[in-house]
Amino acid sequence: MKVAREELERFVSGYLQVNDEERGFNEINFIDSGLIDSFGVLSMLMDLESYYSIKFNPIDLLNEEAKTVGGLVQLIINKVES
Repeated sequence: MKVAREELERFVSGYLQVNDEERGFNEINFIDSGLIDSFGVLSMLMDLESYYSIKFNPIDLLNEEAKTVGGLVQLIINKVES
């Protein structure tokens, strides 16, 4: 299954309620920035798992890069395409 990066970025930006065309969007650390609370993160991850038929494991989520929009998007692409 091929996933469009732009589609994923729009999905994540919807949860964060930020414009995905904003400069530096992919570098936003959505955990530390306070753009989303812990319930929002869990909801987003469960929706991503369901929609893309993937499973996140604790190691995935402990990775510092997964806390940024770009890192999370790349993680999802890697899981879907593997």
